[in-house]
Amino acid sequence: MDPSRLIFYRILGLVAIVRLVIMLIREMKGRSWDKARNLGWYKETYPNLAGDGWVACFSCSGKNIHIRDTITTTKAVLNSHICQHCGTELYRSVTPK
Repeated sequence: MDPSRLIFYRILGLVAIVRLVIMLIREMKGRSWDKARNLGWYKETYPNLAGDGWVACFSCSGKNIHIRDTITTTKAVLNSHICQHCGTELYRSVTPK
């Protein structure tokens, strides 16, 4: 076999392995994304800043909260809830696909 072709196939195989590892890391991260800092945690930590259907920022008391799609996996979208006024991440959530 031609040495240049062999190098090409080795590089192609390495790229495939790296892509697979990245995909697995994203899947594992998605499973633990909202365990520590979810809406329940936010309500417990800041009871005067969250109620039924409303949330305020702990940093600036802003009430305009933006949901940013941070990571998309094969099974879910991982969201960060961000204060539009100061840009602080308040908590995280997962939206199943």
